[in-house]
Amino acid sequence: MIAAVDGSASSYQAVAWAAVEAAMHRRQLHILTSIALPSVFGPGMTPSESDMESKRRDGERIVTEASRIARAAVPDAELVLTTEVSFDLPVPTLIARSEQVKMLVVGSRGLSAFHRAPLGSVSTAVTRHAHCPVVVIHSRSSTTSQASSTGAARRS
Repeated sequence: MIAAVDGSASSYQAVAWAAVEAAMHRRQLHILTSIALPSVFGPGMTPSESDMESKRRDGERIVTEASRIARAAVPDAELVLTTEVSFDLPVPTLIARSEQVKMLVVGSRGLSAFHRAPLGSVSTAVTRHAHCPVVVIHSRSSTTSQASSTGAARRS
């Protein structure tokens, strides 16, 4: 099972829900964040090394906090937990990974990696194209309240 996090409250609620689900079904939970920069950098325009290092540190902070939240959600359970900070774009990465996992868990509205503006595009794209069930945790939910779940991606 993969929980995608971006540092937003919604994504942290998603990781808490995923931790409960993973513990209940004795599955590994992989927490993934993307620090990919959007393609606004044109030819000859690349981020500096210090910008990239800052993004990496931000990603590490996000997965560290997500891990803390996951463990707090299931304090008495044995939870196999791994984390990853990816430089790849989140949507294609999650869709590709969906072929190899039983479930993806995402928040309903997160933060874009570049502008930190509210977006819902990741959850929308992933629910439409994933190869496994996707659970979308809405910002008002907790580990015991409502979640939206979709089946495998629709095939045309």
